[in-house]
Amino acid sequence: MHSTYIKLGRVIILVTLSVLCSIANAKTTTANGGDWFSAGNWDNGVPACGDLVIIPAGITITLDANNPQSDVLLDEPNGCFSPTTIRIYGTIAYLNNGGNIYLADGSGVAVYPGGILGKDGSGNAERLFIGGVAVFNADDGAATGPITFGSASLPVELIYFKGQCENSKVSLEWATASEKNNNYFELQKSIDGENFNVIAKIMGNGTTQILNKYDYTDIPTYSNGILFYKLRQVDYDGKFESFDIIAIETSNLTNQLVQVFPNPSTQSILNINSEIKFTTVEINNLMGKRISNISGELLENGINIENLPSGGYLIRFNFPSGSIVKRFVVDR
Repeated sequence: MHSTYIKLGRVIILVTLSVLCSIANAKTTTANGGDWFSAGNWDNGVPACGDLVIIPAGITITLDANNPQSDVLLDEPNGCFSPTTIRIYGTIAYLNNGGNIYLADGSGVAVYPGGILGKDGSGNAERLFIGGVAVFNADDGAATGPITFGSASLPVELIYFKGQCENSKVSLEWATASEKNNNYFELQKSIDGENFNVIAKIMGNGTTQILNKYDYTDIPTYSNGILFYKLRQVDYDGKFESFDIIAIETSNLTNQLVQVFPNPSTQSILNINSEIKFTTVEINNLMGKRISNISGELLENGINIENLPSGGYLIRFNFPSGSIVKRFVVDR
């Protein structure tokens, strides 16, 4: 009896540690395309137990029966006791009679609009199991979004996200066909398309099956010709979904943000009209040689240019996140 108790205790401990490790090691991994089981086809390694798995739009991940491994084994019989979530914006394709996807109880697969879960070829091995139950069979036809399996949900069905630049402002608009547990939207902006900062938080409408429209007006302080915006939706439980980035042309934005006048100037003072607070202002000749450097705090009364001879000049307005360069002419 004593030895049986010890063995049972070991079994319980081992199983408990397995569960804890599955949760602790969970990560988000995004596909780059190709075979599921090749680590190089994911940005954070081949999906493991409890992971959030993302197949981006335009990307295809395959399960090929001709490869040494074609079954995804992320369920209880294979030591996985944590739910795995798969979000398909692109395609998961079963090839050559493919394999099966086995996920633990509580897992979910969401196929978003434009996404596909399907096969290439014939056979009956191309199925999706959640908690030991077959919830999808590729023989019945491809699953195209929007559709969910298991515990997955599509928190927001986005219809559009767009924007335009006008009168020194960027007007952003988006709309949803339905929402589920939608706490809020987060708007992010970038000048390079890679590094984004949050600029606004707009409350969502919880759970709704009707059309909802949203808008936000951004007043940029700087642009190098294009601004990038990203929309992220956040659920009440903290789960989030990011949508495609949009690029807004702002080629005329800097002309509106900063004005120098009169230009050409016959006067001794060059006036500055700007919505931006600058740290310093530099005046250079057209060859790039600096002539003067002025503190941004001294611009209220304009810039004294009485000592500048006739000709063309460049004036650079510097601020923490960038600079704006304007050209002006002195005409004595």
